[in-house]
Amino acid sequence: DRIDEVLILFSLILIFNILIFSGILKDQLKGLPIAYLIYPILIWAALKFSRKWAITSIFITAAIAIIGTATDSGPFFTGELYQSLFLLQLFIGITFLIILFLSITKDSKT
Repeated sequence: DRIDEVLILFSLILIFNILIFSGILKDQLKGLPIAYLIYPILIWAALKFSRKWAITSIFITAAIAIIGTATDSGPFFTGELYQSLFLLQLFIGITFLIILFLSITKDSKT
């Protein structure tokens, strides 16, 4: 049962991250904060699975986001690479803290 859920989780993470950070939706959703579309999936990972799966989910998100931003696409690309990577670093750091906090809170209640 858990293997199926983990496969669904990582399939959703890959699909959403590719849609968000590859620039596919850039023209349709210009100016909207589409990077936050990944949050429900990451929150699901933090609350449903163990901490290692939540951290792995964030790692995959960070890797795809870095590749997308470095190749001049995605919601954090501003035209200057150093500014884009700084904005991305803030997003990844805040996301990591939120998901890790949720995961720790869930583990402490059980």
